[in-house]
Amino acid sequence: GEDDRAQEWLRTSLERVSEFLTRQAGADGGLVEGFALGGAAVDDIVYLLQCAAQVAGIEPPEAPYWAEAIHFPLYFIAPGGGSLANFADAGGPRGCPPYLLRLAQWLVERRQSPEAAWLLQRSGRGDASTARLARPPEHLPLARHFGSVGWVAMRTGWGDADALLAFRAGSAANHNHRDQNSLILA
Repeated sequence: GEDDRAQEWLRTSLERVSEFLTRQAGADGGLVEGFALGGAAVDDIVYLLQCAAQVAGIEPPEAPYWAEAIHFPLYFIAPGGGSLANFADAGGPRGCPPYLLRLAQWLVERRQSPEAAWLLQRSGRGDASTARLARPPEHLPLARHFGSVGWVAMRTGWGDADALLAFRAGSAANHNHRDQNSLILA
């Protein structure tokens, strides 16, 4: 009610969100720009959606991405937590900081996602409510191919003493670096 143009700005923003989710976020949960840039974009989108819901009562646009979104950081979190296996410019030799935490919190709030709660706990960003909900994703396969971005994660399990082998293959689209055939062992 403060500016007549606000509804148009919000409509345009939500159209761009839908376009991003269609073109940049894979239906398998992968993000073309990886954890740093792709994760920052998704967390900013989640913030926009939270504001749109709170201020204007608008629900988030439907997208296949939402059903799989948490699996991308979940599969690449290092055993013991705290960091993600990184490719491109998402970190250094010891991995990258946890990304997609706003998304994880949003999924906990909206869907009571035990996987998102577990990721928050493993990332050191959980609280008492996420601790109660968190469960290791032992129902998931130990290997996953994120074909939309050419990343693969193979785990021996979900515990602290397990191992993660991650590798990247495929084309370098957009800002992704040319690190095809890189592998990370954590």
